Amino acid sequence: MRKVSILFAIALLFSCDSETEKNTDNFFQTACLPEVDISKIQVKTTFERIDKAILEAQSETEIQQILEKNPLYNQLYLVREGWEKRKETKKEKNKDFMLEILISMAKEPHLDSLRMDYEKLIPLEKLQNQLLDVFKRIKAYYPDFKEPEKVYFSVSGIGSFPLNTATDIFYSQNGEILVIGLDWFLGPTYKYSLPSHIPMYIARRYVWQNIPAFVAELIGNRYNAFNTADKTVLNEMIGYAKTYYFAQSVIPCLPDSVVLGYTTEQMKYIAQNREMIWKHYLDKQVFFNTTREFRRDYVDESPFTLPISQDCPGGVARWTALRMLKKYVEKKKLSLPQVMQLQDAREILENSGYKGE
Repeated sequence: MRKVSILFAIALLFSCDSETEKNTDNFFQTACLPEVDISKIQVKTTFERIDKAILEAQSETEIQQILEKNPLYNQLYLVREGWEKRKETKKEKNKDFMLEILISMAKEPHLDSLRMDYEKLIPLEKLQNQLLDVFKRIKAYYPDFKEPEKVYFSVSGIGSFPLNTATDIFYSQNGEILVIGLDWFLGPTYKYSLPSHIPMYIARRYVWQNIPAFVAELIGNRYNAFNTADKTVLNEMIGYAKTYYFAQSVIPCLPDSVVLGYTTEQMKYIAQNREMIWKHYLDKQVFFNTTREFRRDYVDESPFTLPISQDCPGGVARWTALRMLKKYVEKKKLSLPQVMQLQDAREILENSGYKGE
């Protein structure tokens, strides 16, 4: 009888584990936000393989011709500030040092190898169509949105050449161009790693499948009305949540894990500990704290949220804010432009009805 009881207990334990896992999986199946009709939306964005043109160039003259054919890339993306110090002679005063940099890229054999790799691994036609759909959905919500005139597929040697400080994705100030450094998006196991200042918990997000989400967030930031007078942790949480909500509105069924940059295991941890996390916020009075320390601990990018646990993903308050915001939007039946104009974080907390579930 004792042996039977033990076997029953083991069976019950595995049954409970299976049920918990099922509930966890169901909890984190991202509910798709309402879709918008883009069947009649037209955009005029064109795509340019400037990476290919530059790396196949044989001379400075060819590089000069490429820049003349792509004035937006030349004028808005390539940064020449700081080179003035090198202009010591009369001859150098009239020299464009960016030509020197680009021709050195064209002569670098490792970059040509890099290009061949990402051409094999990244389906550029599929990526182009995904980006066009993002622009169309933004335009459906914001008819005055000016889609980029050009999307440049570029190469930076993963930041090795001083083209621009933003060498992964660059979106010009007035939205004329978008530059995507394809060599950044070959994944964390690629033979050439990202710059050492980028920690692995961020580097692992650099896969080509995430490019549309990164682009959507960059553009969404331009529409995010942020209350700069409110210094609370809650306000910063909601600010991030609005940008994530924007991305999920213009990319159908975009998972929470992608916008938050979390692994499956991290999402499972949150699912299994969400009540504890909510209680922690209340016990520590996190939401209305205004110290930089609290914003760092709960909102900023980090490998984990240490005040809660080393197993709790970093910036977990962003996840909480996204859940809270979605409940508020559903309750109030707000459009995307209305969501992006929200600035009262306390109102969202108090009237969302969210209690950490």
